[in-house]
Amino acid sequence: MSIGYSGASGEPGECGELQMRPSVYSLLACLALTALACVGTPAAADDRDICGTQSGDLSLAACSRAIETRQYTGRSLAQLYAGRGLAYLARRDLEHALADFNEAIRVDPTYVRAYNARGIAWRHKGDLDRAIADHDEAIRLDPKNGYAYGNRGDAWRVKGDVDRAIADYDQAIRLDPSNEYTYVSRGDAWKAKGDLDRAIADYDQAIRLDPKDAGPYSSRGVVWKAKGDLDRAIADYSEAIRIDPKEASFYYNRGIAWKAKGDLDRAIADYSEAIQLDPNDAGAYVNRGSALGNKGELDRAIADYTVAIQLQPKDPDAYFDRGLAWEREHRLQEALADFRMYSQLAPSEPDGPKAVARVLEELVAK
Repeated sequence: MSIGYSGASGEPGECGELQMRPSVYSLLACLALTALACVGTPAAADDRDICGTQSGDLSLAACSRAIETRQYTGRSLAQLYAGRGLAYLARRDLEHALADFNEAIRVDPTYVRAYNARGIAWRHKGDLDRAIADHDEAIRLDPKNGYAYGNRGDAWRVKGDVDRAIADYDQAIRLDPSNEYTYVSRGDAWKAKGDLDRAIADYDQAIRLDPKDAGPYSSRGVVWKAKGDLDRAIADYSEAIRIDPKEASFYYNRGIAWKAKGDLDRAIADYSEAIQLDPNDAGAYVNRGSALGNKGELDRAIADYTVAIQLQPKDPDAYFDRGLAWEREHRLQEALADFRMYSQLAPSEPDGPKAVARVLEELVAK
């Protein structure tokens, strides 16, 4: 997820909506591993099956035990390494994941799922060229593999080549029109291009395919908010929350919509719920601080901005917003310090020097 910040001149900024779906094809790659069909002792066979069908620590341990038996070779062994690599990938342990995907490909250079999975790992590591190269190879080996097109589309989108991303999503949809995640990814790409109506159409289709998946509702809510239709945005966020009440980003996004409608109490309640679910999300503290500041509760606003700064000490906007709150409380030295820090962290932004000059004038006037 990425949080975007908008600076302001004289008004506190607000963190933008959270996009929940950074790696939908990572999930698909995990689900695509089939149970491993090979011969072994009953105990090893159990580990092999767990490796191929489970996730998390259970899968990780089972894959490792099966590999250590040295009973498996070729594609069967490659599947075990890929299964363990996916377990590492789910834990964001990219180095171990890449090592296992490399070994799977060494054992079986024609194993398409290993290239797909390694491409996902490279994308999470930020090496988009290697990610695209791996998905290219997966497509070369299996031109009808929709996952490979979808994964490559994700890499192109992160790289900023949205048109290539959409072309890959189009092909993935042609190969598998029943895959809801492809529509979500293409909707995200249309949103990035500013084509909000096409984005909504893709999210609509994803919801038709799986109305019990909360993610597309939240994604569509972000677009309704961008179109200025706050009621529809709130309705979508509320449905996402009904389906998955433990996802912090849904409350966070609905809080932004409530604040845009001027309902500060509901906004604060949603930001508070988001913080309870994810206490390390600095953006939720910033946004709650902004809403509290608009209500005149400056001490509580300053406390929230302070937590945000502790969580993300290099975020300039939290300093600026806290400086505004200090200034409103006539605590000018504290305001000056925050505006100066903002100016250091965001030297190209004109608001910092303006705020510093304004507070210095106020100090001289005293």
